[in-house]
Amino acid sequence: MIIPELKKLKLQEELVSIKRDSSENDLTGIIEFVTNDVVALRLYTDDGLFDGFTLFEISQISEVIWGNRAHKAIALLIQKYGEKRRLSVTAETLIEIAAELSDIKTSICLYHSFGEDNFDICKIVGRD
Repeated sequence: MIIPELKKLKLQEELVSIKRDSSENDLTGIIEFVTNDVVALRLYTDDGLFDGFTLFEISQISEVIWGNRAHKAIALLIQKYGEKRRLSVTAETLIEIAAELSDIKTSICLYHSFGEDNFDICKIVGRD
């Protein structure tokens, strides 16, 4: 049931905060794309500044929040100061997307266990 709502929020370019089971920190941004397995966000800080991209499996989502006063304030700051970079991929699964991103980005950050500090920055150099 969450996928149709995420797709609707993407079409509306609504600023959202997503809570995940794997982290205590919310991710705030605009949905770049949604597949049946993966969602990608264009992240923004509380000051409306572009803060990169992130993608994760939809199964990690515990809550999606949008439309509150904080979101409206950040959205105004994004309009004034924020960059509107885009992320374009054609793959559908997390592994395929990571491989595709490694072809167009110099490095990607992979979280390998629950917790924000458990990650590696890497470059995918080969795949089957």
